[in-house]
Amino acid sequence: MKHIWLALILTVSVSVPSLAQESGAWTQLTGDALREAYAGQTLDLTYNNVGFAGKAHHTETHNIDGTTDYDEGGMKLDGEWTLIGPKGDEDRICYRYAELDPNKQHCFYVFREGRCLYGYSARWFQSAKTIRPEHWRVKGANREDGPSCDIFVS
Repeated sequence: MKHIWLALILTVSVSVPSLAQESGAWTQLTGDALREAYAGQTLDLTYNNVGFAGKAHHTETHNIDGTTDYDEGGMKLDGEWTLIGPKGDEDRICYRYAELDPNKQHCFYVFREGRCLYGYSARWFQSAKTIRPEHWRVKGANREDGPSCDIFVS
């Protein structure tokens, strides 16, 4: 449970315009592209935390109604997900888990490289142009796409 607290930290508003910002081989997902990557999808994910990199695997189903089903090795949480940012150009996915802290939102800027999704907390995110690939907080891929994403390797 300690690693979930470490991974789910930080919410800060930074606006990055456009549907998809290119940053080298990385594409930032915003608006409809961000919604389509998550709504109705089950993702296999891992955290990138000191002491937990490649060890904190979990699955999260993003139901279309804005709820989530989180499962990390038997620890199950009901949560909520939403997109925030300028209407039509939302630039972050945010989570809330009532069992952990009902007043805290955990938000991430999301980039895609191939079929892999990388979530960055605001701490490491200044703009799409300055993203440092190694600073991802959560990384994953859609379960239906198969195991070709190296989600458990940093």
